[in-house]
Amino acid sequence: MVISKILNNNFVIVQEDKEMVVMGIGIGFNRKVGDEIKEYEIEKTFHLSNSELNNKLYDILVDVPLNVFNLSECIIANIRLELGKKVNEIIYITLTDHINSAVQRYHEGISLPNNLLLEIQKFYPQEYNLGVEAVKQINQVLDVSLTEAEAGFIAMHIVNSTINDDDNIIAMRITELIKEVLSIVRRFFNVDFDNQSVYYYRFVTHLKFFGQRLFSDDLASSSEDLTDLIPMLVLKYEKSYECSKIISDFLKSAYKTTISAEEMMYLTIHIQRMVNEYHQKERNDE
Repeated sequence: MVISKILNNNFVIVQEDKEMVVMGIGIGFNRKVGDEIKEYEIEKTFHLSNSELNNKLYDILVDVPLNVFNLSECIIANIRLELGKKVNEIIYITLTDHINSAVQRYHEGISLPNNLLLEIQKFYPQEYNLGVEAVKQINQVLDVSLTEAEAGFIAMHIVNSTINDDDNIIAMRITELIKEVLSIVRRFFNVDFDNQSVYYYRFVTHLKFFGQRLFSDDLASSSEDLTDLIPMLVLKYEKSYECSKIISDFLKSAYKTTISAEEMMYLTIHIQRMVNEYHQKERNDE
């Protein structure tokens, strides 16, 4: 393998059948482009699926210390194992960069608040717990004291990596959307729903996928004519449908989107089931 670019003392780019990053302690020290790398010097190799991602990885590795990169890789391996579903490889870039930045901020005495922490804990419990575990590892290995807020930020990177978007802002926007819609429902019914209940969970899951489609500009119109169902919904689930109309007006005002009759139907049914579950629990507790 021949060096085509030196990133730092521990990472170099080589060209063989394809361009890739190779890692090894001191592998780039006192080396120049064109030098040969021996197999025994290489600890790991990395190659992402396209040139754009590879270029982003190269940029990150220039600034990231070896111990931070190794720790990030261990954290990501655990995330992939625990989630049991496809994780976009962009996480190697976004999470590694975030961890490095968080550690740098800690040493500079800068602590960022996470205003969506409670919502992240409620809406993404598995990802949040993985974030908590990651913070524990970071604090132990790097001798820092990152806060619970960082567990929330890491959770958002995990969420983002499972919705195939390379911008963590979309995950934060989805979380904010869920918070706003749930607030509308709570105010309308004057009810504090049990966030551990099955229908609450299903409603939140529906909103997650709706948010993914909304912020990915993938809100396709319904292929079915559901106009005839609306009078039935109004008659059968009057209050829930009225609440759905308020949500629809809010989405039109805040996000400049008009939801379909199909989406109105889903919103109404989810809300009605959640309300029914709440009242049933009330009766059982009497």
